[in-house]
Amino acid sequence: MTDLQKHGQELLSEALEQLGEAMIKLARPTSPQTPLPRPPANPIRVSQGVELRVDVEDGRCVCVRVFADGRCLESLRVWDTTNYTLDFLSLVRKMMPYLSCPRSLAHCLRQLRWLTGWMRKRAEGRRRAAAEILRQQRKWVEMLEGEIALRELAK
Repeated sequence: MTDLQKHGQELLSEALEQLGEAMIKLARPTSPQTPLPRPPANPIRVSQGVELRVDVEDGRCVCVRVFADGRCLESLRVWDTTNYTLDFLSLVRKMMPYLSCPRSLAHCLRQLRWLTGWMRKRAEGRRRAAAEILRQQRKWVEMLEGEIALRELAK
């Protein structure tokens, strides 16, 4: 194994770990509940013959499937912050034969970083949506709390 392949594996492993962290943040439940975002419409081509497909299963599971030559190499799944299947070492070993030249490896890393950023932005959007729902409900919550306080005073 050359130094370039060794460092390439390390970079790929690091990019996949960051993707896993972003997947966990994205799947984290919000209060009040907000839906998971729609996945990107098209598969993400990371190199010649290798593509990533992002799915939202059952409205609660984020899944990234890695396809090579039309067959699924690996599935990364996250249901919530404690329940997930992320096997990066196996995935790196399966992807490296498809990333033989530096250009394809660089393109793969760029696409993985783009997907990681996409997931982080969607997770932040879900958090902001939950905060906005709470802000809009604040008036009604205060009204109900006032009625509860009046009822307690009347006893």
